[in-house]
Amino acid sequence: MKKFLVAILIFSGLTAFSNSLAVDFKKSDEIIISGLHQIEDDFYALADRITIEGEIEGDLIALADNILVNGEILGSVNAGFSRYVQNGTVRNSLRLLGREAEIEGEIGRSLLFFGKRITLTRGSNISRDLIIFAETADIRCNLGRNLSFKGDEISLSGTIEGNADIKAENIKFVPPLIIIGNLTYSSPEEIDFDSVKGVIVEGETTWSPKESEIDARNSEFQTDIIITVAGLAASFLFGVLLLPFFKEKLSESVNILRSRFAVSLASGVVYFIALIIISTIFLISLITLGLGFILISTDQGIIGSLLLIFSTLVVPISGFLSVCGAIIFYTGKITVAFLVGYFLVRIFKKEPVKLGKFQLFIGLLFLGIFFIANSPPSAGFVIYLLVSLIGAGALVLTMKKSKKLDSL
Repeated sequence: MKKFLVAILIFSGLTAFSNSLAVDFKKSDEIIISGLHQIEDDFYALADRITIEGEIEGDLIALADNILVNGEILGSVNAGFSRYVQNGTVRNSLRLLGREAEIEGEIGRSLLFFGKRITLTRGSNISRDLIIFAETADIRCNLGRNLSFKGDEISLSGTIEGNADIKAENIKFVPPLIIIGNLTYSSPEEIDFDSVKGVIVEGETTWSPKESEIDARNSEFQTDIIITVAGLAASFLFGVLLLPFFKEKLSESVNILRSRFAVSLASGVVYFIALIIISTIFLISLITLGLGFILISTDQGIIGSLLLIFSTLVVPISGFLSVCGAIIFYTGKITVAFLVGYFLVRIFKKEPVKLGKFQLFIGLLFLGIFFIANSPPSAGFVIYLLVSLIGAGALVLTMKKSKKLDSL
């Protein structure tokens, strides 16, 4: 699953990396794009209130308390907000993260929403997929492809050209409702479609019982959120502890990431292979240590003695190297977070930004949401592994460079 904030930050990060991409930046208490105003490039906006009455030919990336879109956006919209209202048109995809959204208009591709409440009126049309993670949703639009909803309560009406996959505590089908594809839903009780007139499902209908989330709040999604938040907090605290002592080294590692990305990745892969070998040796030495204690009191005492000698020598060394290697691998993610946070903050702050706690927090927030935003979970793990490899590779190159300087 791809949640909205990922789209915002990925797009923002890639934009920051590319100097050739034309964009407009604007930061103010209130931003108004009038009906006579036309923006030919991508538009980045940071404000308390944003109103779009005119036309944006590129993408809109917006962070605001209130966002109102009455005009036309030819690209995609990536927005974070407290309240989002759209009466206009988005020709590409709409990706939203916020408390509440109300949409009455055209969406040329897909809509992705992650928040508390969303309303799609009968005047709204979505050409492709609709993906929602929210507490409540009132959907009365026409949908060109598939619907996916996960939350507490949903009210559904309109036409769905594809399949519908719904996981909710309360599901209400409001006539007229036509689902061309299959309906798969999970709820505490099965719905009696014979008693609901005006609801048509042309494909197959599949129901699976759902345990109440009011009584059992250990769902997979909630668990992912808790684990991610805990991981973010731990990484942030560890990074804050590292800053006073290794700020120069971390800064050098970030510079290496920017200038030697491919080399960092290659170094990270080699380092990871070495770490696996060392960790394997450590585990083997622990096993031989146990066997040595067992054999020394038997007829195989000589073999047991040799195993103990071997293990006594190898366990401390391999254990120390494994722990140090794991710390470097863990710090790799923090190094990448510094770089990501640096570029994201620089989008809205033109003067040079030094390595700091705020950049670390923003970078970790991006990475954390990005990890849990991928489905299946193995995809998030692979991305986490790659990020750690790249960061660890930069750290290894930094240590190698420092060693060469010390030897001169």
